[in-house]
Amino acid sequence: FFGDIINIIRYDFLGLEKIRLYLWLDPQNQLMTTMLWCFLFGVIHLFVGVAVKGYMEWREGDKFGAICDVLSIYLAVGGALPICAGMIIEVPVMIKTVGKYCALVGVVLIVLTAGRSAKSIGGKLGSGLYALYNVISGYLSDILSYSRLLALGLVTGIIGNVINMMGALPGNKVAKACLLTVVFIFGHAVNFGINVIGAYVHTSRLQYVEFFSRFYEGGGKPFTPL
Repeated sequence: FFGDIINIIRYDFLGLEKIRLYLWLDPQNQLMTTMLWCFLFGVIHLFVGVAVKGYMEWREGDKFGAICDVLSIYLAVGGALPICAGMIIEVPVMIKTVGKYCALVGVVLIVLTAGRSAKSIGGKLGSGLYALYNVISGYLSDILSYSRLLALGLVTGIIGNVINMMGALPGNKVAKACLLTVVFIFGHAVNFGINVIGAYVHTSRLQYVEFFSRFYEGGGKPFTPL
């Protein structure tokens, strides 16, 4: 809450020990763990979008396409997750092995079924390989994009801590209280305002660009005034 103001008051003014302020994770000291959780939230978000696409295809009568399109993505991306996470944290070998085989099955499904609308065998294979490239590049960039959640939380908290540190610089408690009051009100008001805008912009991007692109199809009437 407003950076570490609770500990500033406890330590600088009341002479008490500092206490743990975070409920779950401390982004400053558990940076990579927090980032992995942000990626996991992103994968869940994207997988929901893929499920919506599958539902739309199923509703339109393309049941085979719905199963293939959803299952292949879940296997390919979901299987690659333990392998990628193993580069940052310790992942059991068994889980990585299962993930590897799931990813291989997903890749084969994508190559064999993504180009099913093409007429020739070469066209089907080419379309499947192109779809595989799009899945690898698209999902990699989309999942990495969820690191902005980490950046928002980390920067907000650190700016709050810096504001409090600036206000608590004087050694005299009276001067410290006066300066901290002014710096606290002005600094946190600016920090709050900036991050209200940031939270709106970045989460809207994740919703409209990453999530909606999984299933949304544009429509409407073309603008032809003449």
